[in-house]
Amino acid sequence: MIGALILAAGYSRRFGSDKRLYRRTCGKPPMLIETLEKYMQVFTPCFVVIRPDDDEIGRLLDAHLEHQVQVIASDDALLGMGASLAGGVQHIINQHAELHALFIAHGDMPLIRRSSLTRLHDIMQGLSPATARAILRPEFNGVPGHPVGFAQAFLRELAQLSGDVGARSVLASHLNALQTVDLDDPGVCVDFDTPG
Repeated sequence: MIGALILAAGYSRRFGSDKRLYRRTCGKPPMLIETLEKYMQVFTPCFVVIRPDDDEIGRLLDAHLEHQVQVIASDDALLGMGASLAGGVQHIINQHAELHALFIAHGDMPLIRRSSLTRLHDIMQGLSPATARAILRPEFNGVPGHPVGFAQAFLRELAQLSGDVGARSVLASHLNALQTVDLDDPGVCVDFDTPG
């Protein structure tokens, strides 16, 4: 099993409003739903981290995704992305010990193509036991992107993160395990920090 954990517990301070609810164009679902719909078509299980007080987001997820995504409420969201990530991964370790690998994604990156996610999933799934300590990172024109996939061997280290560093520190500690995947998809590098 290869899962995906979508980080969506931030406060959208640079965006100016809750970007998880932002609709990029008329007729599109809110950005978080748009992002999640692509991941849930490729990864099983699929998780999203939100804040404990995210009642509106919780209702949105129920209405659009009908419990197809497992929601994790992070009590440490105020402490930064690393803390939210760690809490989410720890929950996953406790509930899904059978997970082969986990891709870490961001809820504000709806432009990534489903075909890109499928390729990343399939590459990770095809790795032999000898390369079970792999980290997969997509790139577009040499620019690193998301989601980044971590084999099971790295999950406990991800669960120890804190503050606002995120998974970069784990990746930096294991560059020998890093495998890059060139994708013709600018969506792996585009997030929405401002409207538009």
